[in-house]
Amino acid sequence: MSCGGSPFSLLPVTDLVDTLKFLADHPDAPLPSPTQEAFSQLTSLQGPFGERILASAERYVVTGQPWIDELLGRIRFVAEADTFLTLTSSMPEVRRRVITAEPSLLDSDALLDIKQPDLSELLSLIPEESSVVRNVVARLVRLDDRIVASQVYHRFPGEAIDAIAAALKMGQTSETYSIGAAWMPLPAVLRKRFLGGGFVEAALSLPLLVSYAKLLGFASPEVLEVGPLPWVAAIKSAKTEMKTPHKERFLAFLLVLALGSSSIGVEPLLEFAFDPIYEDLANSRLPEEATSLLLPHLPDVYWWDRWDLCLRLRMAVVSAYVERDLDPTSFRRVTQDQGVFEVMVDFAKKTGQGRRYVRQMTLKAT
Repeated sequence: MSCGGSPFSLLPVTDLVDTLKFLADHPDAPLPSPTQEAFSQLTSLQGPFGERILASAERYVVTGQPWIDELLGRIRFVAEADTFLTLTSSMPEVRRRVITAEPSLLDSDALLDIKQPDLSELLSLIPEESSVVRNVVARLVRLDDRIVASQVYHRFPGEAIDAIAAALKMGQTSETYSIGAAWMPLPAVLRKRFLGGGFVEAALSLPLLVSYAKLLGFASPEVLEVGPLPWVAAIKSAKTEMKTPHKERFLAFLLVLALGSSSIGVEPLLEFAFDPIYEDLANSRLPEEATSLLLPHLPDVYWWDRWDLCLRLRMAVVSAYVERDLDPTSFRRVTQDQGVFEVMVDFAKKTGQGRRYVRQMTLKAT
């Protein structure tokens, strides 16, 4: 049935919507399905005619009409990602069937306006190997939706990690790029994967490093297991900025990495973080979140000295340098406060190993 659309037909062109209604109302009539020429009347889903076609498709999609697949195929052919989700907001069956065949229609900012549970249902229609996954996930990380975050982390972990790293990086220069709170911190099972992706080493600013540390849960077991070396590489090249949110917590985190590891090469972390943390402790202004992060990694002392966190930090840093035989020239640079340095040297001299280390440091300085 060409609805008069065939060049060989002598009949006037009839309205496709009316034709579909007639066929649906007379399912037993010996009538052929509409032809491709008939469906070609649909050139756009926008406007009154497109709205009527979509409404007809939603009405008939569950009736098993023999021509419904052709109709949905034509809708898919003319659909545009920028408008499809909005135009089908009240047509869940058409939306589901068309997106199943064409997941790229989800690559739209309108996706962010869809509420649960419809949003998760639509995401479940995307094949894991689909080319649209990367773009869709890049949009979704802006949502503060824990259900979506969990779903994406489970099905598309690699794309989620890439999208979050990119959003955090772009967020340093533009407020347009941000991630929803539901995506923080990264699930424990993905933290090693993130650390192995080179994102930390490639960070060129302190705020971005702080964002990555926050994403990873700061001194989480997975971060501590990987160790300090990615952060050492980053600190060597990252640009320091005075106003950095969570900076004190990040500096405490760097000290924890350095003090809690048996790795060599942690000297840049100690040199970078010791003085500002020590000064804040001495002036009782280190934030609680930074203090609580650092405290479990400081040595225990007699109860009457436990309040003195400066003493305990000096002890921890000196012990790290001496017992792990870290670079003596770095020990001279770890603080710019000569008085603090002399106290640390005196503490080192209390053991034979420490006295040998101090002599080695003196020899290297001459």
